[in-house]
Amino acid sequence: MPSMTGEERNKELLKIRPGFPIIMTTDYSKAFSEEEALSLGIRQYLRKHIQLKSLADTIASCLA
Repeated sequence: MPSMTGEERNKELLKIRPGFPIIMTTDYSKAFSEEEALSLGIRQYLRKHIQLKSLADTIASCLA
């Protein structure tokens, strides 16, 4: 969805399927904080560069 920001895309996904386990990744964002992401219903908010173990643990916790 190149015409949407990550925030807009995630809001739309959660409208379609509330509770959908979204893991948001970013390298840096002044416009959208971790607190805002979590308040929208995003399960996890990770900053890039993500270690493989950290990503695997995050995915497992979202699917549990």
